[in-house]
Amino acid sequence: MRLSGLRGRPDRVHRILSLTLPPVCLLAGSAVVWQATRATFSDTTSTAANSWATATVKIINDEVGIAVFNGLTNLKPDAAANSLVLNAAGAYSGASSSASGGSACIKVTYTGSITANIRMYGTITNAGLAQYLLFSVDTGTNATADAGNATNVTCSTYNSVANVSGPSPNSTVYLSGFPNAWATANTTAWTNAAPNASKWYRISWLLPANTALTGASSVNAQAVFTWEAQNI
Repeated sequence: MRLSGLRGRPDRVHRILSLTLPPVCLLAGSAVVWQATRATFSDTTSTAANSWATATVKIINDEVGIAVFNGLTNLKPDAAANSLVLNAAGAYSGASSSASGGSACIKVTYTGSITANIRMYGTITNAGLAQYLLFSVDTGTNATADAGNATNVTCSTYNSVANVSGPSPNSTVYLSGFPNAWATANTTAWTNAAPNASKWYRISWLLPANTALTGASSVNAQAVFTWEAQNI
């Protein structure tokens, strides 16, 4: 009887283990499945596309690529005037003849997106005559009748406001002495120019009566005028 009881005990233990182990396996299996199928909740927020751009500094004139003094030949010293005296309005001309002096008007417009300072200067070539031509530049208003017309830049409705280069009367400042770079140009003629602002420039010259004929005979001069805008 004792042996029979001992023999039956392992079977009882086996049965208890058999009933106990499956739930543990099920729990372990459930843990694996939960980790594999768990959803991840998230959220983001963003700005719109960001961009950066520099300002524009742009300037134009109504005679781009056009020589406002074109084909002026056979010039001769004025019969009387030794000084260039600018008119308060309208065109300038030599005292005795248009072959001795004259003027042209150019409208300059600043179209940049920020305020800028604008200066005028020139590049002089074939400068033999430049040392004899009295030269003045002033700014003004109301020359709209001549705008954009390459054959009529006579400043017919121009009203002078301020000098840019050369005083009036001018008997000492010549084309050869006109500023040739931003650094040497007039610093006060047009400051704090706002976008889409315009200004008229009257460019005037005179071959005075006291010109040395022996030096000024059979000479010429060429000039390209430039307006430069630099942002403030």
